[in-house]
Amino acid sequence: MTAKEVADAAQVSTSVVSLVLNGKHTGRVGAATREKVLAAADELGYRIDGRGRSLATGRTGIIGYAAPDVNPFFAVVQTGLLRELNPDYQVITVATDLQSSAARANLSQMLALGPDALVVSTVEPERIRELRPRCPVLILDAPEVESDYPRINVDVDRSAAELARYLTGLGHRRFAYLDLQGGSRTIHVRRNAFVETVRASSPECEVVHAESPVDAEAARALVRDRWLAWSRMGITAVACGSDPQAFGTIAALHDLGVDVPAEVSVVGADDQSFSTIVQPALTTVRIPALEMGRRAGSVVRRMLTEDVPVEVEILETELVVRDSAGPPPGAPR
Repeated sequence: MTAKEVADAAQVSTSVVSLVLNGKHTGRVGAATREKVLAAADELGYRIDGRGRSLATGRTGIIGYAAPDVNPFFAVVQTGLLRELNPDYQVITVATDLQSSAARANLSQMLALGPDALVVSTVEPERIRELRPRCPVLILDAPEVESDYPRINVDVDRSAAELARYLTGLGHRRFAYLDLQGGSRTIHVRRNAFVETVRASSPECEVVHAESPVDAEAARALVRDRWLAWSRMGITAVACGSDPQAFGTIAALHDLGVDVPAEVSVVGADDQSFSTIVQPALTTVRIPALEMGRRAGSVVRRMLTEDVPVEVEILETELVVRDSAGPPPGAPR
């Protein structure tokens, strides 16, 4: 099978086939023509020889994506990245917190493949510099970080403060904050913004802190274990660092016969797909994970063709009010 056969099937020139299949079509080949070429190549089973292309162009067609783990948020970011970069580039993902030697080894092995660019979520830039990547690097979700790499962040501090104001506005004064295990800057920024806003609203406000993995069952077990102590402290709202933890919290309270939201309000973060299915439907902060992935893919394309300034793009969040939060017991409804 040859490029000429693909060109004949798509009724284009071999140069157009080369541009499309080598990812060089942007601004040079129309969308309809590109689709014709891709359809013809797929039907004929034609594939570019990656090793030959790498030797000829100095490119591998590989984009590396490193995320702390494979929780649903990062999976959605990856989906956005894939939608923006496929079929021109192959995205290889490594799930790592970049703190263990095994994690660093995994990322080093990916870098040994010679990716054309590296996208990294929720990591300190100095950890990336230690690996000495020889390709452009884009950092995602690393708030309050100074870096010589371009970054795409989310306004986690503003959204956490907005969530805190919403709950204190309902009348809550005693809170449990169920955080994500781990030491990423995003986690600290979000928690600090929430806690500071709550405490600034009234001298009566208190926040107790707990941590669990980003897993519904882990959160469920923790809340079942802690609830007796929390209830004696007068806690009427549980703010979770992720939606899965909120799902687990609601399940634990249901297990214990505690009504949500009549007795306790529960809120999350991310606005994952199950947020509208869980009962009661979850009040949460919508974080634009898919858009982050798409924007990352778009920036990567630019990085491979031009000098991209070292700047920070901030994506906005949205408070989504549903049914899992209400006034505390005894407050007007």
